[in-house]
Amino acid sequence: MIYGYGVLCIDPLARRVTKYANKPRNYKYSRNEFRILSLLSPHDNIIQLCQYFEDPCRGPVLVFEYGGTDLFDVQPLVGGNDTTCQYILKQVRAALRFLHENRVAHLDIKLENIVVDALTNVRLIDFGLAVTSSYVDRVCGTDPYVCPEMWRSRLAVNVYTADTWSYGVAAFALYHGVLAWEAALANDERFARVLAAQAQGATPYESVRCSRASPPWLQREMNATLWVEPRKRHFSDDPWATHSQSFTVKEGVKFLDTVYRKEGFECSNV
Repeated sequence: MIYGYGVLCIDPLARRVTKYANKPRNYKYSRNEFRILSLLSPHDNIIQLCQYFEDPCRGPVLVFEYGGTDLFDVQPLVGGNDTTCQYILKQVRAALRFLHENRVAHLDIKLENIVVDALTNVRLIDFGLAVTSSYVDRVCGTDPYVCPEMWRSRLAVNVYTADTWSYGVAAFALYHGVLAWEAALANDERFARVLAAQAQGATPYESVRCSRASPPWLQREMNATLWVEPRKRHFSDDPWATHSQSFTVKEGVKFLDTVYRKEGFECSNV
């Protein structure tokens, strides 16, 4: 399975994923991923690296715990569900908070790089582009999730506000099932409307158009993270994101069933 710069060999029974670069020029991303993860202590919402070695034929090889199904695949089953989306996003926020407190930025936050398992554990994966510097002067990430200032040539970009923007794009996509734009560029028709609206004083939620209204909690999340001006970006302090939260039995079984069905198991007896 080709995944980003690498090839994944998934063994769900052994609960392991083996990853190696698909081309020699991409070895640097595998080695960077190993370097970054080696700097971090274990965290519930960060994928665990189990083994690393250099193979004479395949180059650097990383073996991870099996984290489950990525949110891009799970989204059609959980989108529009307030409780489930909040539960997932709270764990993503915890992962980012942990990274930023340890002077690490991910720089490729997207639905495909967030996985959830059948026990409802959410983990951030793919640290090939992650950095320990506070600023970068190149484009990092996947086009729809890249912050607008990163597209400007040779501009030093704050990596933490870049992650915050990408998280906001991912939160919108998780709930609505669509991306807000193809790229945060002035020649993108949808993003051009966002630029014009915010320049005239509109909030991020008011500037981002969608066929379906966002619930109040997501509006506030967008109004915290999706400012074109980087200095305005932050994580909201909504109660759902800052207080302890647990599923009811009914909600938990429904969410487990969602993930189990994506992983090919039955959950009728949970």
